[in-house]
Amino acid sequence: MRFELNTIESWSEKTGFRPSALAKCAVLTDVLGEITLDPFLESRFAIRGEAAVHLLGASPVRLPQTLALHYVGDNTWKQFVADRGESLARINLIGKEFGLSIGLKDFQDRTTFSFYWQNNLRQEENVFVDINWAERTAINPTIRKVAWTPLGNGAFNALTLDPIEHAAYVAKDALGNVSAKAMQDLILLADRFGAEWASADMKKMFALVGSSLPKPLLSYSPNRLSFVGQREVDGGLLPAMKMGESVRTVGLISRAQTALSQLLAFSRDELSYLETLDLGHFEPEILFPRRKDLAEQLQKVPCFRFKGVGARKVLPPAHSEAEAVSS
Repeated sequence: MRFELNTIESWSEKTGFRPSALAKCAVLTDVLGEITLDPFLESRFAIRGEAAVHLLGASPVRLPQTLALHYVGDNTWKQFVADRGESLARINLIGKEFGLSIGLKDFQDRTTFSFYWQNNLRQEENVFVDINWAERTAINPTIRKVAWTPLGNGAFNALTLDPIEHAAYVAKDALGNVSAKAMQDLILLADRFGAEWASADMKKMFALVGSSLPKPLLSYSPNRLSFVGQREVDGGLLPAMKMGESVRTVGLISRAQTALSQLLAFSRDELSYLETLDLGHFEPEILFPRRKDLAEQLQKVPCFRFKGVGARKVLPPAHSEAEAVSS
C-alpha cells in the first residue's frame, strides 16, 4: 500500500485532516474492506472501538488509527480454535497482498497485527489491527455501511455490533482504560443517543459488559478520568483531528464523567446482577428475565464465566462457608 504524496496532500486540503492521519486511516479502511470481502472473515468479525465510532459517523471528528475487531463466531471451543487459526492466516495474507510488512503478537484473549509500510518521506509508519477473542457476546450483530468518510467515496458493508452493545463497550473502555481518545468516543456516542443514552436497555448492557473489567464494576468511579492531562490530549488526540482544532481537557473530562455517571446509576436488577457476580455466580437472567435465549447464549461467553470462577477463587473462606450453609 503506497500513496502518492500529492494525493495525500490533496486529501488533506479537502478535508482538513493531517496527511499522516489520512494515510493511516486509508490503510486501515482498505484492510477492513478486504476483510468484508473475504467469505470466511466477513461473518466472524464485527468492527468496534474508534473505527466503528468514526467511520460510521456522518462526519468524523477524528480519523481512526487502529482497527479493533470483535470475534462473533461460534462459542464452542473446538470451532473457536479452528476459526482462530484460519482467521489469522487470512488476515496475514491480506496484509501481504497489500505489500505490507507484518508484525504479529498473539495471546490467548487478544491478537494484534502491526502493519508497517514506508511513507513518502521514507519514514516507517504502522497501524494496528487488534482482535478481541474473549468478549464475544454479539447479541445482535448488524450490517452497516462503512464509508470512506474522510475522502467521500469507497463505501462498503461491514458487520458491526448492535449500537447499544457497542456503546456499552465504549463506556467500559473509557472507564477501564482511561484515555483522551476513549473519553472523546464516549462523549460522541452519548450525544448521538441523546435522551436514550441512560435508557434501561443501555444500563443493562453496560452492567453486562462492564462486569468483565478486572475489578468489580461498582469499584470504578468516573473521578478516575481526571488523571488525563493536556499532554495526552495534545499528543494522542489532536494529531488525528482536523488541523487547527483544539480540545479543552477540563471540558472533555467533565462531559465524559457525566456520561459515565448516568450509566452507573443502576437499578435494583443491575445491582443484584453485579453483586451476585461478585459472589462468584454469573446469572445474566437477572438482567434479562424475559430473554431466556439470550441468558443461555451469554452463559457460553468465556470472559463472563471466567469472571465468576475468578471471583469464587478470591472469596474469603467465610463466604464459601456461608454459601454452603445457605444452600
